[in-house]
Amino acid sequence: MAGDAGNWWKVAAFAAGACVISAIAVLTGPSNTHRVPTREVGLGTARRVETRPVTVGVAS
Repeated sequence: MAGDAGNWWKVAAFAAGACVISAIAVLTGPSNTHRVPTREVGLGTARRVETRPVTVGVAS
């Protein structure tokens, strides 16, 4: 930081804070989300999955 090697602790504190926030988010989040198929993310209790291709482009 600004060429001063004595400021390393600021970067270390920031990284540690980010790790703590991430750990809290993981521990308080919903469980078993890794078992939800990607196509069902955001559908709530609905189980119908759209299978037709989606066209994405820029309007001219």
